[in-house]
Order: sequence, then C-alpha cells, then structure tokens
Amino acid sequence: MMRATLISLSLGALIALGGCYDSIVGGRCAGGYFDDDGVCHKPATANGDPDARPSGHDPDGRTDVHPGRDAGGDGYGDGGDPDANGGGGIDAGGGGGIDAGGGGGSDAGGGGGSDAGGGSDPDAGVSGTPDAQGSPDAAPSPDAFSCPLGLLDCDNVCIDPMTDPDNCGACGHVCASGICEAGVCVGVVTGHVVLIGHDYQVSHMSAQRVLGNALTLGRPGGMRVGVYRGTADNKHISPELLAIANALNASGRVWERVDLTTLDATSTQGMTVVVILSQLGTTTAAETTGAGWKNAKAFVAAGGVVVALGGDKTVTEHVLVGASLLDATAAPSATGATLTIADWNDALAVGVTDPYHADTTTSAYHVGAGSMVIKDGAGDAVVIDATSTP
Repeated sequence: MMRATLISLSLGALIALGGCYDSIVGGRCAGGYFDDDGVCHKPATANGDPDARPSGHDPDGRTDVHPGRDAGGDGYGDGGDPDANGGGGIDAGGGGGIDAGGGGGSDAGGGGGSDAGGGSDPDAGVSGTPDAQGSPDAAPSPDAFSCPLGLLDCDNVCIDPMTDPDNCGACGHVCASGICEAGVCVGVVTGHVVLIGHDYQVSHMSAQRVLGNALTLGRPGGMRVGVYRGTADNKHISPELLAIANALNASGRVWERVDLTTLDATSTQGMTVVVILSQLGTTTAAETTGAGWKNAKAFVAAGGVVVALGGDKTVTEHVLVGASLLDATAAPSATGATLTIADWNDALAVGVTDPYHADTTTSAYHVGAGSMVIKDGAGDAVVIDATSTP
C-alpha cells in the first residue's frame, strides 16, 4: 500500500511539474508558453497586469510578438518601463515595440520606421518625406511672361519694335529723332528747324502726320512744348493748338504745353520744342521778333526743335529769317494744290500719303536746295526741314 502511495505521489509530482516543464516540445515551448532561460512559463493574466511578466531578454534575439510586450517602454531586457506612455498593448506610445510610438521599431514614432509618428510621417513637411519641398507634389511655378506674336518683351512690357522710338528694333534702342520706322531710327540726331505751310484751319491726315513727325523730332522721353502766339489771331490759334494736341496725343509721348509770351533765351530754356503759331503783320516786325531770340541757333544746335506754322498771308517764315535759322521767302499760295513728297528719306515724310491735297490754307516758299520735304506742283516747298549740328 505504501509502495502504491509512493508511486501515486511520484506520478502526481511529475504531473504538477509538467505544468511548468512539460510544455517544452522539441526544444521549444509549446503554444501559450514563453521560454525564460530554458523554463517555460505561461504569461501572467491576472488583471492583465503587464508587471506580472518576468524581466529578462529573449536569448534568441527574436522579436517578441506576445500580447503585452509592445507596451510603452522598451519591453523585456531593454531597461524600459513597461508602463511608460500608457503601458501595454500593441501600437502603444512607448519605444521599441512593433507600431510603438518610440524609436527603433518598424512603424515606430521615432526616426526610420514607416508610418512613424515623427520625422518619417509622409505628410510631414521635413526633408526626406514624399511631400517634402522639391517633391513632385510641389506647386508648379507660374507661366513665364510672354508677348503676342510681333511684339517684344522689354522689362515685362510688350512693345512694337517696328515703331517704338524707345525700343526701335531692340529693347533699349532709343531713336534720338523720336521716330522709329520698320525697326530703324529715322531722322538725324541734330536739332531741326521746320517750316510747315499749313495753318490747320482745315486739314487731312497727311498734314496732321507731318505736324506730329515734326513735333516728335526732339529728344525722346517727356516733352515740354513752348508755344509762342505773338501776333497770331484766334482764327489761327484755336485750330493750331488743337492740331498740336491731337498730334502729340497720337504719338503716345508724355508732354506739357508752356505758353511763351516772348522768344528769348529765358523763355525757351528747358523747352524740348518751340512752336511758333501763324504770325500776322509786317515782315519787318516778324524779323525783329526773330532777332530778339539771340540764342536761337544755340537752342537748335543743342538738339532743340523749332516748328513754325503758316498759311496764306502769314509772315511766320520771317521770324525764322530774323533769328538766322532759315532763309526762305513766300511763294504763291498752294491752297488747293496737289502736294507730293520731295525727300522720302526725311523723318517728316514717314507715314505721309503721297500725294495729298493742300487744304485751306496752305502756303508755299522759295527755299534753298536740300531742305525741301513736301512740294507743290510748281516745285515750291510747302514743308521744310533744315537741320543744325553743334
């Protein structure tokens, strides 16, 4: 009996011990057990307390995949607090475990893991991520500034290089004459004395174009246009002032009108152009007025432009004679005549229709060769351009 009892006790002890040791099958712990230095244990389950697990490091270096070992901290053997950052469970906020919020593991919150909560977040604005600066998702740069066909981009302004006197043929190529034709500057750099035999009481486009060409012969840029009325009457003043304004506005130049009560060095100082309206009276008085403008030649030689207007029975040309700017005398009236261009190379002829009609009223002049631009059927000059060099 005693022997039977001993055998029973021995078998019972083995069975009891089997709860701890018999879980090793083929050198590994059976399912539901973990190997702790060669001893198989069931995980502690009381109240789910992760602190009930023994400490230690997996001697095989395998990733611990048991529930509760991905809790906050480094888990077993790394010295971390398993309760850190809210404790146990997969995807916990601590470091080291799978999906852990700390560093090192895959999907970890620190550097290096995919889907990490830190520097590897695909939506984070830091270097090395798919959406970082310089990535394919970056916003494209705006389209470059461009001009329509035929226009030129000069400092983000579209200009016509065929006609723009400030960008003639190329950006920044300024025409000193103020006239650009087919991309080439027209006219000379020197000053001009222009006599136009139209009083603009009636005028067509060609006569208006001649005036516009004459007024813009001066230096490019803003213009100060001095207007001398002298002995002109209202019949001439009103249409001539209107013609001047229309011509300058059509040119696109910035300009201001300055009314001159006298012709002298003081009144004309700073003027780009001096316009003498149609003068009435005697030739002697007109020449006296011109003689009083003692620096007239210096004004023109410095690049200034003088434009004199005159219709039938006017003496404007004698103001120019008195100032020693031009030698011209009156010829028979050209009103009603057919006018043609005598000098196609002169800047005053640009854009002028050939031939054109001489409207009321139009004067003609006898003048020396070389300065005639527009002539009548008798060969007398209607428009004269005399240049002066320094």
